[in-house]
Amino acid sequence: MLEVQILNLNPSFDHTGIIKHKVDGDVVRVDEVIEFCSGKGINMARVLKTLGYENYEVSNIIGGPIGKIIKDSLCAEGISSWNFMIENNSRINYALVDEINDKTLMINEGGPLTTKKEKQKYLEELYSWLKEKQIMVLAGSAMQGFDCKDIEEIIRKAKAKEMFVVVDTYGDFLSAGLQAGIDFLKINRKEFIAKFDSNNKQSFRLTQDFVKIFKKEKIKEVAITFDKEGALFYKSGLAWCGKIKKNFPKYNIGSGDSFLAGYIYSLVNNFDKFKCFKIAMACVAANTLIYGAGKLKQKDVLEIEGKYIEINKYSYKVA
Repeated sequence: MLEVQILNLNPSFDHTGIIKHKVDGDVVRVDEVIEFCSGKGINMARVLKTLGYENYEVSNIIGGPIGKIIKDSLCAEGISSWNFMIENNSRINYALVDEINDKTLMINEGGPLTTKKEKQKYLEELYSWLKEKQIMVLAGSAMQGFDCKDIEEIIRKAKAKEMFVVVDTYGDFLSAGLQAGIDFLKINRKEFIAKFDSNNKQSFRLTQDFVKIFKKEKIKEVAITFDKEGALFYKSGLAWCGKIKKNFPKYNIGSGDSFLAGYIYSLVNNFDKFKCFKIAMACVAANTLIYGAGKLKQKDVLEIEGKYIEINKYSYKVA
């Protein structure tokens, strides 16, 4: 079975505060605090493990006292990881979930600075870590000190080892990934529009609006998530649209990471594309049921996949 190697270039330790009462004034006292290590790659690894897939490893760049907390947290969860240590302190992210008003406020730190020497050492070790003809996932952004050339170089090295390259990033790092030639792109609608709609008019309404960009950018295979509205999957001129038929809780931190993990899990198990897409969407809904990114339950995924996911039966070629 294929091994999945996940690059998490800017991990964090997350605090999620839950407010279950009406708030008056400027001081907010939360009713519950959930702590866990995070970052797109770690969230994905957590889902893969929950789904029963063990042939994965996530690479994290961590540093300082917070980095040690992240490392210990990964160990406690039993998440398989290769952790590269730097001097500067890893970041802390914060989320405030207001259950009364159905709102979530997220505050994400930028992350530490990686020195040129540290980065070079990491890249050298990374190239040895990557394995021939496996799957490499580049998830999220990178910490300070990395630039687009580094991202391009990482992807080119992976392609040189005939790896299947999956990217879930945005902005300039996305451009670097497309330039280097990726095999699969996962992105959400907001990030897609910010990247490809120069006027930011959010004019993408129909499937064809998206497919035109896929063809122009020569994107071979892509999934776009639309939050609670569903998702779009595209490969080689064929498109599928899916939706979740039941209203699930509004907590969605880590839902995109859960989607991609569900897709990768299905891919390595040789499921057909229809089932891959269906399980990925079920992971999105299951993620909303429990606070904490990627902290879903396998039984919820199976139930939702069987009852509440609808994929348009037709798959059509777009001219």
